[in-house]
Amino acid sequence: RQPATQETRTSNWYGTALRVADLRMNSTLGWNEYGLFKSTDEGVSFSLIDNKISGSNSLYPGIDLEIAPNNKIWMCTTNRGGGGGGGTILVSNNEGTSFEKKYEISGGTRTEMEVASNGHIYVLAATADPVKIIKSTDEFATEPTVITLPNDADTGISSNDFTRGQSFYDLVIDSDPNNPD
Repeated sequence: RQPATQETRTSNWYGTALRVADLRMNSTLGWNEYGLFKSTDEGVSFSLIDNKISGSNSLYPGIDLEIAPNNKIWMCTTNRGGGGGGGTILVSNNEGTSFEKKYEISGGTRTEMEVASNGHIYVLAATADPVKIIKSTDEFATEPTVITLPNDADTGISSNDFTRGQSFYDLVIDSDPNNPD
C-alpha cells in the first residue's frame, strides 16, 4: 500500500469505542457494545470488526489506533468494557477488516502506543509494575526492549511510577517526528 496522499486517500475511517454517544442519531452504545468500528462511507455509518479474543466470545477493547509509515493499522487495548484483553497489541490485514495479535504485555491493563516516523513502535502500559514502556523495532517479530522509565524531578513520587498512580486513566506517549528514537 502506498502512503496516503490527496490522490490516494481512502474513505475508510476507523474508531475504537467503549461507550459512544451518537448525537446525530440520538443513540448510545451500551456497556457491552464496544470494539473496533470501520466506516467505508466517510463516517456516515460504522460496522463492527469481528475481532474476538482467542477462545472467547468477547471482543478486544481497543483504546488507541495508530497508522504506521507503511500504512499498517496498529491497535492496542485496555481491559475496560468487560472483555479482558488489556495490554494486547494487534495489527490489521491489508484491507483493515481483521486484526492479528502481535504481542501481549504481561499484566497489562491499559496501553497507549506510538508508531514513530521510522516504524519503531513504542508502547506505554499500565501494569502491576505500575507502568512499563516497551519498544519494538521489528513489529514484534522478536521480544521488544523495555525502556528505562523517565526519572521525575519530584522526589515525592515513586521512581517506578511517573504517572502518579494515574496510569489506569491518562496514559500518553508520542515521538518526535524528526528524532524518532
